[in-house]
This record gives sequence, C-alpha cells and structure tokens, in this order.
Amino acid sequence: MRSPARAKPWRWGILPPFRRVLVGAFFLGLATAGARANVVIDWNIAMTDYATPRSPVPLGPLAETRAYAMAHLAMLEATKEAQCQNRGVASPEAAAAQAAHDVLVHEFADGAPAFDALLAAELAAIADGPAKTHGVAIGIEEAAEMLAARANDGSANPTGPYTPGPNPGDYQPTPPFDGPPFNGFVDGVNWGNVTPFVLRSGSQFRAPPPEFRMSKPERIPKPEVRTWAASSDSLFGFLASFGFRNSSFGFSPASSANSIT
Repeated sequence: MRSPARAKPWRWGILPPFRRVLVGAFFLGLATAGARANVVIDWNIAMTDYATPRSPVPLGPLAETRAYAMAHLAMLEATKEAQCQNRGVASPEAAAAQAAHDVLVHEFADGAPAFDALLAAELAAIADGPAKTHGVAIGIEEAAEMLAARANDGSANPTGPYTPGPNPGDYQPTPPFDGPPFNGFVDGVNWGNVTPFVLRSGSQFRAPPPEFRMSKPERIPKPEVRTWAASSDSLFGFLASFGFRNSSFGFSPASSANSIT
C-alpha cells in the first residue's frame, strides 16, 4: 500500500516544531545512504554488464538507455517509498533491489539468471523480518507501476521506412548506410514519438533552425569550399579536405557511459 505521504503534495512553510524531526531524518539518511548506494551501484553494474556484449546489436542504444532509465527510476521511487514508511518498517535496500530486478527481467529477459542471482544475494544480506518483507513488496509495486507507465510509450516500433526529403536539413543516409547491404536504412526513425521521461515532448527545448539567407554575397560559400564539397563523396572526405585526415569516427554504445564511479 502506498504511504499517505506519497499522495500529498509537498507543502512549503514547514512549522518550526518539525525542524528537529527533519534534522534527525537528515542524519539518519546519511548513516544509511552508503548501503542504499551500494545496492544502486550493484544493479547499475549488472545492467551494464548485460548490455555491453549485446550493444549495439542486437540491443540498440535507444532501447538500452530506456531500460536503464526505467530501472533507476523504479529504484528511486522504491527507496523513497520505503523511507516514507515508519522507521524500521521497510528496508530501502530490499525495495530498491526488488524494483531493479523486476524491471530488468522484464526488459532484458535473457539476463534473468544473473539478475535472479544478484537479487538473491542482496536479499540474503538483509535480516529476515517485517522490514525486509515490506521492502520487497514496495519494490514489486514500484516496478509494476514503472512497467505499466511505459507499456504504451511508443518504443515498441522504433524503426520504420524513411524517405529522404529534398529540403535543406533533411537527413540523407551517409556511407556505408546509403548503399548495400543497408540501402538507406535509418535507425530509430520513430523514436522521436516515444513518450519522454521528463520533458513534455522531445521538441520542448529544441533550438530554432539556423538562419539561412543566400541573398547577401558574403553568405555565398567561397569557390574553394564549393569545389571541395563537390569533390567529396562523403562527410569524411569533406572533412579530410580541411585537414581532418587523422580524425576517427565511431560508435560508442550506451553502456560505455553508464558506469557509476
């Protein structure tokens, strides 16, 4: 059962008698934060270890980062809910571990044996009792809420047909994706329609397009630039014409940036 504290909006202007309670809660949080942090780091390592050998194929970076966000948000909500319970009634560690487990076994089903083993090890380190039992129940609830919230977020069909447009700014496939065997394949065409986690829409803070005026002579590219661009059959050739011959271009999977230190 979700605690009443979660159902009420936070109110400003806290009365002085409650300040001592808040200070005490703050220092209690400091004393227990280390254990909770270890649980979060353990699960972050687990999800990263699962994804690293599978990224970018068959696990694409878009689906990968979505699962990361879901697991971490479920752990956050589970920990907050456990802390809202009366002191000692719910274990935040058990809540966070169970929440992460349930989200990850749903999103990364073939990784279930490793996730099951980690959950068992972390729950075994928590003393049996009401706090552990209630913490597990909270984790199950928060994971279920997260999965339900993202069930129809538009991520089920991230790819689709793409026809390059003729206007400036319309994406054009670049080598090697413009020829066989990709033949113009563009990944994540529909990902812009996925419901964001925080933003109201993916375009909420999008910058305006650059100013494009060709009427002034100073805005017309110099002949050398036009010649280099015309003779370059790819972006890499164009950059090389400017001296970027030693530059390297590559793909970095999301798991490489998901480590917590």
